[in-house]
Amino acid sequence: MYKDNSKVILTYFNFRGRGECIRLLLEDAGIEYEYEGIPSLDYWVKNEKPNRDKYPFCQLPVVSIDGKILAQQDAILRTFARAKGYYGENDEEKSKIDMMAGGIEDLRIQYSNLIYSPEFEAKKDKFMAKWVDRWLFCVNKLLSENNVGQYYLVGKKISFVDFTMFEMLNLLTYLKDSCLEKYPLLQAYMKRIYERPNIKKYLESDRRFKKVNANDNGADPN
Repeated sequence: MYKDNSKVILTYFNFRGRGECIRLLLEDAGIEYEYEGIPSLDYWVKNEKPNRDKYPFCQLPVVSIDGKILAQQDAILRTFARAKGYYGENDEEKSKIDMMAGGIEDLRIQYSNLIYSPEFEAKKDKFMAKWVDRWLFCVNKLLSENNVGQYYLVGKKISFVDFTMFEMLNLLTYLKDSCLEKYPLLQAYMKRIYERPNIKKYLESDRRFKKVNANDNGADPN
């Protein structure tokens, strides 16, 4: 679907949300793209959501590749990953990448439930204790089993799931900045991704949204 000369337009809200890991992959791969920012949820509901041709599931993000519309975060990630070599080197690696993506999505759903809960502050500590502590232990173990944690989540090459993991770990540190203290492997892993030239350039640019979610919960303290 994607070719090196394809015209790519990514449409999402003017905050990081579920569009951020897609942007990280596009940036790292050096894929040129236009960003069509939706100014607010209210604007989206009133003016954009009814356009079923542009939004197949009435959701964002969506991407246009040479005029062909593709929705759903993971479908978008996999499309570019297959085209640019971010989807493992064999079937076993692809299966492990998919497993990791599913594990991240499980936590992302719980994270979203917390962020948009009217009882965010009251529930935050319980979320960290019930979901995050166990999840980080599992992720750290899986990372350590791949080349002793010295590369990426799967194999020796970075894959699309590393960008979803990188963003998820960022989100967790915004909730509790000390949550990775027990996990030096994860800290080194985060630094390894941050230091990739195209990623570092993007993260330090004004193109990266300061706003993390649609509301102010889980904000980036930096």
